[in-house]
Amino acid sequence: MNTNKNSRKALFAPGQIIYSSACRTAIKESGASGLMLLCRHITGRWGTIDAEQQANNEAAMNGGLEREIVSRHALADGIEIVLITNYPQTPSLRWTEICLPEEVIPESDYRPQNGHLVEDDDVEL
Repeated sequence: MNTNKNSRKALFAPGQIIYSSACRTAIKESGASGLMLLCRHITGRWGTIDAEQQANNEAAMNGGLEREIVSRHALADGIEIVLITNYPQTPSLRWTEICLPEEVIPESDYRPQNGHLVEDDDVEL
């Protein structure tokens, strides 16, 4: 995959877009554009993620075991926004969540475990 920062070509389809209300407010108050953040995400401009996450993003797009594509971007006022695309191999099942870092749900809370989906009774609160 070409993750050249000057490239404007989408590398993947984001699927359904989901914003948290706190994130929507933060983006609006900073004068940023949610669409611009999404464009950065789908064109491989990952923002402030580490090399391991960059490799995980590449693996997901190349059909590996990774199933999430993650990017992080700081708004002008310093607030960080996280974009996470749940990336199953079936494009119609994809979705991208745009949220604040404290709103990120750990993968283990929604990803299948031992071949079955996590039920409400399986998760300790």
